[in-house]
Amino acid sequence: MSAIYINNQTGSGKTINSTGNKITVSFNPCIMLNNTKKYQMALINSSIVYCHPNCVGLSLNFVYKGTNYSFPVETGLYGLSDLNSFFQEVTASLYPPNGLINCVGQESTGQILLYCNDYANLQIDFSSPNNIFTILGFPVTSSKFQPSSLTPYLLSTNRSSLNNISTFIITCDIANSFYNNSGLSNLIYSSPISVSPYSTQASEPRNLIWCDIYKSLIDNLTISLVSDTLQNIDMTGGNSGSAPELFSCTVLIREKKE
Repeated sequence: MSAIYINNQTGSGKTINSTGNKITVSFNPCIMLNNTKKYQMALINSSIVYCHPNCVGLSLNFVYKGTNYSFPVETGLYGLSDLNSFFQEVTASLYPPNGLINCVGQESTGQILLYCNDYANLQIDFSSPNNIFTILGFPVTSSKFQPSSLTPYLLSTNRSSLNNISTFIITCDIANSFYNNSGLSNLIYSSPISVSPYSTQASEPRNLIWCDIYKSLIDNLTISLVSDTLQNIDMTGGNSGSAPELFSCTVLIREKKE
């Protein structure tokens, strides 16, 4: 058996693609398998830091006292309390000390209540497909929400999508998976996300998924990390592979048992 350890750190013989979701490791000398025999591989452990952003290219848009405001939201992984802090920070100067907007989550339904202060002078703009409220369950609409003393809040139509991925999926380009429901032919491991944002999910699967290897001369292999919705997940956290270690895994190669 041969064990291969891979992590997101750059180094000799290792490259990471521009989106950070693929690591290619080159072997010199090559790994040479007996071409008269069949071989399999399986992932035996992995460590993934849940840092996939749920907010990319979004902004907070509203009209206050007749003036249009648009505040870009920095790309990142946000919880509801983080967004409320952002809302307060950017609007506190307009309506001190607590700002104009506050959101409250409904645990039973996953919907969001959007509360507005100084409602006589505030309108929430949902017209842009890139407005921050889309990930809070509010659909894009051309009309603005005008709160009032009778309805100072608005309930989202849909569930919040702050937790926009639910499963980590690891693939390897030299593997031919026979057990998966994702549509990926080279899946070697999938695991539901069971940790909170910025925490590490460590896995050592009890039942290994042994996948056939379709080549006997292995000069390189590529490990990819995607979500259940096939979104690319950046293993580097956007830092081009520099410390800290945000992703690692070990794969095992063995002769296939007939």
